[in-house]
Amino acid sequence: MNLADRESYGRFLLAQSGPVTALETALRDFGVARLLPDWPLRSRTAALRQDLEYLHLYAEVSAPFPLTSAAQAFGTLYVLEGSRLGARVLLQQILAAAPDLKPATKFLSHGNDHRLWTTFLQILEAKVGVNDLAESIQGAHQAFALFEASFMQVLDTTA
Repeated sequence: MNLADRESYGRFLLAQSGPVTALETALRDFGVARLLPDWPLRSRTAALRQDLEYLHLYAEVSAPFPLTSAAQAFGTLYVLEGSRLGARVLLQQILAAAPDLKPATKFLSHGNDHRLWTTFLQILEAKVGVNDLAESIQGAHQAFALFEASFMQVLDTTA
């Protein structure tokens, strides 16, 4: 995907929208604020929807994502928080190549003025023990699978 191209960038955001919304909804329903008290600061669903609206697109819907343990939730959070790091790189590339897309980059720039990754890792290390690793990895794998399926669907419909 050439994210400097408005149409490709829109497809990228659509591919993000289903998994991000499903995962953040599952985390909220699980009670993620007990694990991460600053959860409202971290949630990016609203920013993603604003970007899609700016591009006259509507969020995709993914199947519900059940979370059964704190360890699994932390694996899911790892994927979402890690994607924020990649978003910084993409944001720089997009703004350099297509500054006209800046109004539609709330999702990619969300949280850039906070140390969210650092604080997430501190909480993760404090709350997830060795015995929880298998469930955390399972949560991360499930989250990655949602993104993979969503991107494959978006790419299949545009090929």
